[in-house]
Amino acid sequence: MAKLEVPNISFSYDTKILDRINFSAASGEFISILGPSGCGKSTLLNIIAGLLQCDKGEIYVEGERLMGISPLLAYMPQDDLLLPWRTIIDNVSLPLQLKKIGRAEAHERVKGHFGEFGIDGYEYKYPRQLSGGMRQRAAFLRTVMSTAKVLLLDEPFAALDAMTRSKMQDWLAELRLKLGHTIVLVTHDIDEAVYLSDRIYVLSDRPGHVIFDVKIDTPPDERNWEWLLGSTTIKESIHRALEH
Repeated sequence: MAKLEVPNISFSYDTKILDRINFSAASGEFISILGPSGCGKSTLLNIIAGLLQCDKGEIYVEGERLMGISPLLAYMPQDDLLLPWRTIIDNVSLPLQLKKIGRAEAHERVKGHFGEFGIDGYEYKYPRQLSGGMRQRAAFLRTVMSTAKVLLLDEPFAALDAMTRSKMQDWLAELRLKLGHTIVLVTHDIDEAVYLSDRIYVLSDRPGHVIFDVKIDTPPDERNWEWLLGSTTIKESIHRALEH
């Protein structure tokens, strides 16, 4: 777990895309970033991950300023990016093997997590043999095996059908309590953000800047889909912010 601080981020590419973005995530907090299409949500995540360099601003984890890609952060993009020629266990253990841990030892370290991530029995299958939801679980486990303190998730369930996406949201809601990581989720789905997050930041249209933030007071372990249906005040406030 680690505190993430993102003060005063600005970024331009031909035109200004992000304008003085400020937000933070406490240690172990799950935050979501919402905003209209093209407002720079994914760009912001790429900057935090060290894949893009901002014009202004800094990124801090536990008070340490990050410069470029850092092992303190793990980034999971929209596509699972599993290597099709590697088995699932080889894909999942890739972060360990890249740290020069032997293949057999890396396998032993990750095996115990397959049940927790709902992919037990698929260790020696190939990505093409798994459903979209299963591949996302494998990709998420690979992200966690990086030992990063902050997880950056860029619309990880956007490509899934509605029923699978709902199941994956339930799964992530349960898993986050076990993991204890600080998590930043970019999403276009208001229900998803409200259901999963401790705090939500809403960005304006381009150039994106924070126009609204809301804290979800209900503890994560007390939320369910019935609770979400009743969370009309929170959702209406987010809708109003997005309409301005």
